[in-house]
Amino acid sequence: MARLFSLLLFAVFAAALRDLNTLEAAGLLLAVAISLAFPRLAVRPFKRVETAARWLARRPTLAMIGVGAAVIIVRLMLLPWFAVPFPIITDEYSHLLLADTLAHGRLTNPPHPMWQHFETMHVIFQPTYNSMYLPGQALFLAAGKLIVGSAWAGVLLSTGLMTSAIFWMLCAWFPNRWALLGAVLAGLRWGIHSYWVNSYWGGAMPAFAGALAMGASMRLYKQPRARHALVLGLGCFLLAISRPFEGFVVILPCSVLLLAGFIRSPSAVRSLILRRTMLPVATVGLLSCSWIAYYCWRVTGGPFRLPYQINQEMYGWPMTLPFFQSMPVSHRHAAMADYYRWESEEHQKLADPLKHADRNLLDIVTLWSFYAGPILSVFLLFAIRGGACRRVGLLFCVFLLALGVARIEQSRYPHYIAPAAAAAVGLTVYGIRVFIARNSRSRAWRVAMVRWSLVWLGVVVLARSSVLADLAARSGRSGYISWCCSREGNKLRTEAAEELSKIPGKHLVIVRYGPTHHWMNEWVHNDADIDASKIVWARDLGAAGNLELIRYFHDRTVWLATPEEAPVLRSYFERPPQAVAAER
Repeated sequence: MARLFSLLLFAVFAAALRDLNTLEAAGLLLAVAISLAFPRLAVRPFKRVETAARWLARRPTLAMIGVGAAVIIVRLMLLPWFAVPFPIITDEYSHLLLADTLAHGRLTNPPHPMWQHFETMHVIFQPTYNSMYLPGQALFLAAGKLIVGSAWAGVLLSTGLMTSAIFWMLCAWFPNRWALLGAVLAGLRWGIHSYWVNSYWGGAMPAFAGALAMGASMRLYKQPRARHALVLGLGCFLLAISRPFEGFVVILPCSVLLLAGFIRSPSAVRSLILRRTMLPVATVGLLSCSWIAYYCWRVTGGPFRLPYQINQEMYGWPMTLPFFQSMPVSHRHAAMADYYRWESEEHQKLADPLKHADRNLLDIVTLWSFYAGPILSVFLLFAIRGGACRRVGLLFCVFLLALGVARIEQSRYPHYIAPAAAAAVGLTVYGIRVFIARNSRSRAWRVAMVRWSLVWLGVVVLARSSVLADLAARSGRSGYISWCCSREGNKLRTEAAEELSKIPGKHLVIVRYGPTHHWMNEWVHNDADIDASKIVWARDLGAAGNLELIRYFHDRTVWLATPEEAPVLRSYFERPPQAVAAER
């Protein structure tokens, strides 16, 4: 037995070093083996857990609050090992800029007179200074800043709300105990170690909105109630201000479902549906559209001009959809031009998918790893074989439409189709039920298979939380691909900002990139109120251009940041002789 246990530990260690998908696949095989050989193994502990889950499920309000709170508490408990994340991707800084703007009680900021020095990706500088994104993600980041002083608290809040909303949504299709299982799956997969909770990029917020919309739609289909109509309107509003295009894959099937229910209802019931469903949804929709139009007017100067459009007009890079094209634009800064070329090259891949089949396959693997992985894929397949299009038709339609959107978009990050995340969980739960009920003669090993598979998902989370993750990172195989997009990033900018924050006074940092600079390692990001910021980050525009900026910020200590050279940060007026000679 000791040798067997040692062999098992070695297998876990080796699989975790390779990749968390490998660890999941190994666990799936182990679950099958245990279930077939020892279907009654550890039955009593499992039944105790299931009894406790049934007790909690009979109290849906407590269960809904509990699953969301549990995700938040577990992530907070991991802070000694996994600290509050710092932004890495340029998109994150853009969301944080808008969050800072909202936290100051403004929808946007006036353009800065020296704005050419501060240009960066995903930010507009004319006619106002703001993020190019709509304010869905930023609303939660701003709430975190206002409540506890940390934007990440807003990310954590959205993750907890997502988990609770998935439980509430699934209760419209399944008994409460099965809805609780789905919420636990979502919490394990996305609420602890995914980049949805460990970055500022977004994902949990549109997933929360999608769960609200689908759950409310199914309830309204069964029985029209004004409160569910208001929840549907709220979900659609949050989708519209976070991921409007991808949110349409949720809103469209929900609308078709409600329309079908209205048509099939007796004429006497239709007036009730109009009062309790259509009127509240239309009212919330009208208010939502009015607010979005007002927001666009304040930011772009026109109620029907999105910040996305302003950003594209200024910098030319296409949006992720195939029918948008690159616009010929000359850029002042080399890093911006590099990003433009990269975006254009990525966009060209949409025109010839066969030529770039390897990249398309990698994107598909990434989405599969994030939303299903080896273990949950088994149950998703059973959901499809079990007639998901008939039993859980709304979830199945949302799932298929999301896959279609992912197929045509340029970028296929998991948070792009986050509005459909709850549908994927619902299909998984349905597949587990079909798997267990498929053959009554083999029910014992099937139940054991589900139990041990869920246990192994917990093992994967523990492996990611343990020393194995650190060893894997040192070996060059971090294993992050199982839940996508989490990475250490370049800490130099964060370290430089922390160093400057300890020095009294205000600072101006002029960033000069070297020939090996990659556009993703962007340092020029600023707060909403640039002039009032302790640290201002600016691009190097040469001696004359820099002097103009230095005169504007005459009361600041001026620094030169060279991300590709050492020392990374030094006084601007104490540069090495060779740097001065190069400028001349």
